[in-house]
Amino acid sequence: MLPVSTLLAAHGRDLPLYHLSHIDLDGYGAQFITRQLFTQAVFGNSDYGAGILDQFAGLVARYRAVGGPALFLITDVNLTPAQAEAIERQLHPFQGAVGLLLLDHHGTGQKAAERHPWYHLDTRTSATLLTFQTFAPKLLAPEDPQSVLLQAVAEHVDAYDLWQEPNPRFACGNLLSDQILDLRDTLPESLNELARDYRHFMLEHLMRARLRGTSLRDLERSVFDLKEAFLAAHKAELPTGLLEDVERSQASKFYQLVAAQVAARWTEQIKDVVVDGRRGALVYGWPKSIYQTVSNLLLAQHPELDFFVNVVVTGYLSIRSRSVDMSGIAARYFGGGGHPFACGGSLNRSVPSLAQALELFEARTRVPRTGT
Repeated sequence: MLPVSTLLAAHGRDLPLYHLSHIDLDGYGAQFITRQLFTQAVFGNSDYGAGILDQFAGLVARYRAVGGPALFLITDVNLTPAQAEAIERQLHPFQGAVGLLLLDHHGTGQKAAERHPWYHLDTRTSATLLTFQTFAPKLLAPEDPQSVLLQAVAEHVDAYDLWQEPNPRFACGNLLSDQILDLRDTLPESLNELARDYRHFMLEHLMRARLRGTSLRDLERSVFDLKEAFLAAHKAELPTGLLEDVERSQASKFYQLVAAQVAARWTEQIKDVVVDGRRGALVYGWPKSIYQTVSNLLLAQHPELDFFVNVVVTGYLSIRSRSVDMSGIAARYFGGGGHPFACGGSLNRSVPSLAQALELFEARTRVPRTGT
């Protein structure tokens, strides 16, 4: 792999970056730092475990389509030695063009850190602050207003993520964390760019206000208006007049935005299925509140569809329709049942991805099942 210092010296802020990070405040905070520092950044997010390699493979695939010098950065997720070796194998064909760096603070990564020079482990510092310390001094002057903002974000995230309750930044960091988790039942992680944009929007605007001296109470009061501002930035995707409708809740407006984004990315988000002559659309991993509302909106927009089915990681599936009794299908193929237009069942195994959800659903519905 090329040294990070060499790549930064040659390309500076124009160095293409492929950044995988965690799904909490520290993970998104680290990506907020790099999003502000690099002009070409591609992001992926993963929880701990097997998903890390899948998400990293997705970044590698996107790099492969472009090629050239680039830096692969991993933050706030610890790797096992086997995972670290798998990462190296994925990048081996490009080792003459790319660099690799991991910044983390979880002590469980100690064994991998001892074996790989690109694995930087510091248990005393959050990944967001490590990211700031690694890149900002090389790419920004300390007095640059952008550097001041990024340092403030990094220090607030650090205070909260390392649970430094006496630190005066802790309480505001807690508020930032709340906003990272907020809307998790309204913006599905499958729309990762939208969810990330929202989180970064809130981080930036809340921290700018804090730097202006806004009290924590007034920051909390401003959250509603910031959400409205985020929706306004996506006004072109929303039904005419929706933003101005004072009888519509803010959550319902976000659901409309999700429906619009799913419709625009149909082939990425949805798989077509047919069961007993009924046409349906299969989605994966949507929280219940998103699914029941957005599926209804999309069914209204697509009368050619009879139902939606949502499969979650545990293997449970939920079927919703506006006009077709699906309870018999739920019982026949999935050992379930329920209301005519809202029913469910199970695939009786864990399901880690949309592709596997489709495969298992189709395999189950091809074989007649006993039951009523």
